[in-house]
Amino acid sequence: MPLFGLFHLNMDFSAIPVSERMQVVERCYSPLLDLVEDLGTPFGVELTVHTLEILQGIAPSWIARLKRLLSNEQVSLIGSGYVQAIGPLLPAEVNRHNLRLARVGYGQILGHQPRLALVNEMALSKGLIKLYLEAGFDGLIMDGDNVSLACGGKRPARIHDDLGQQIPVLWSDSILFQKFQRFAHGDLSLKRYLEYVDTRGKDSPVPIYCNDAEVFDYRPGRFGTETKCHPEGEWVRIRRLIKALSQRGWTWAPPEACLPSSKGSSAPPASASVPVPVKKQQKYNLSRWAVTGRNDLMINSLCHKLHQSGLQTDTDRKQLLRLWASDLRTHITESRWENAMAEFDSFLARKGLEEVPVERTWPESRLDLPPQHEDNIFVTMTTKGVSANVNLRRGLTLDRLSFTSHGRPLAGTLEHGYFDRIFLGADFFSAGMVLELPLRRERITDLSYVDPVLLDDGCSQILQATFETSLGQIRKSLRFPVAGEWVEITYEFLRWTRPVGSLRFNALTLFPKAFTSSLQIHCHNGGDHREVFHIQEAINHDRPANTLVSCQGGFGATTGCIDIGDTAHGLRVTWDPAQCAFFPMASHHELGLTRLILSGLETDGSARPGYSLPMMTYRISPRPEES
Repeated sequence: MPLFGLFHLNMDFSAIPVSERMQVVERCYSPLLDLVEDLGTPFGVELTVHTLEILQGIAPSWIARLKRLLSNEQVSLIGSGYVQAIGPLLPAEVNRHNLRLARVGYGQILGHQPRLALVNEMALSKGLIKLYLEAGFDGLIMDGDNVSLACGGKRPARIHDDLGQQIPVLWSDSILFQKFQRFAHGDLSLKRYLEYVDTRGKDSPVPIYCNDAEVFDYRPGRFGTETKCHPEGEWVRIRRLIKALSQRGWTWAPPEACLPSSKGSSAPPASASVPVPVKKQQKYNLSRWAVTGRNDLMINSLCHKLHQSGLQTDTDRKQLLRLWASDLRTHITESRWENAMAEFDSFLARKGLEEVPVERTWPESRLDLPPQHEDNIFVTMTTKGVSANVNLRRGLTLDRLSFTSHGRPLAGTLEHGYFDRIFLGADFFSAGMVLELPLRRERITDLSYVDPVLLDDGCSQILQATFETSLGQIRKSLRFPVAGEWVEITYEFLRWTRPVGSLRFNALTLFPKAFTSSLQIHCHNGGDHREVFHIQEAINHDRPANTLVSCQGGFGATTGCIDIGDTAHGLRVTWDPAQCAFFPMASHHELGLTRLILSGLETDGSARPGYSLPMMTYRISPRPEES
């Protein structure tokens, strides 16, 4: 019964102050190598090249020791990237550079190349499979818990993308690593730990531990609830655990020896309900690195802006990758956050780029509003390519939206009473906004009566209204082109301070009867090709994971584009991620309620208030026929 394990080493760990990095080496990294040498247990060591660069500077003897252990095949090198970044949130080109620069760095610093890669933060998309194969990896290590939700409860030997490209996977396990940590910290007895591991004997090989090294004999002090280090010594306890497992008849194997053969089942690692599986329990999902933290939305947008500027050197690409690292987006220390903001400022200035705008200048030329109808509730905006019935009593939401090429509306508002179930007894709008503020026990929406103005810029007509809220003004604008099939919705949050809450734009509510076959969602999630998600089950991305985490997941949509519809026709929602890197979510109920939502803000344990909100703009258009 083979066991395997690996330790994730990360000098960029969000909660580690720079001043304590050498302390981490002494308390965590050196005892790990001691353990490998003394017990002969062939653990894997996974670390980024940026971590290796830091260690080269502060602990060159540790690097030399690791190189010797690698040469003697006493330890396995597990790959990562130049930095630890959330691949499904990065453009394919940036992911490709992250893996390429990692290969270069491993060779230069260690003289070794890893066969396996640990998926960063266990955030995996179908589109990343091709990139890992291109980078020369033989297989991946990935948490199986959430992938199995997309695979009917199974953990296949291989995973494949929509193009049929396959890669073997060695599955890690959240419960097993958490049990390992609990024993080391003294929260679980050795007897109970061993009894649990015995129940996993049918899983072969058994992933005994695939997680952080920095949580043993070191505490970063992130939370007041953190326990003290165990007085026995947590690495001492781990040694005792390893010896006890060996005495119980378990054997150890290096991770690469446990990789499944080329034979075996294969399945896609994602579904419409779980488009991007990540690590651990549901409170961890893609929003954690997209729209929470100190200001994930802003720094992700700035990273897109820097990427779009066309970086030509590896020096610039490395700097961008460091700024796109996942640890800047969670429990980052104050001093490291301030240093990162200064680095953003200097990088933008060097490239002649500006911050993301908060508001824009609109034309002064005004037109008369179209006639209001149905008790002055609606106005209809009609151009050559668009017909939109706009609700004045509900903040310029779209009652019906139709494009000339479709000949009929595909989306709009499903009115109160459309569904005969009371739990769906509400209006479901398109082009509306909801801000939930749990700390203030308040909800702010744009669903109120407005008296709009109609502006003209020569190429389009803009229906615009302003809302007064407890946090400041909101200016909402709907732009309709004179020629073209699209409508553009813009929100400006004037003199706002970014709160803790969830800010969602209900971009589309589909009309169920407008579609004749099953629905699909298409978007890029960090790869070169658009991933296809067939809507075959309930989707609840927008529901809270728990009382502190406001959603359950969503899409990367890294090109700023997401399509939804059936095989005959559909709608496309686009935005500029360099202006506002929205986090798209979907919601689907079996009774026919299907919605596409763009989030600009979500809550979790890392969310902090502060800074302004950027101008948020998205465009709705027909999905091109070739899609």
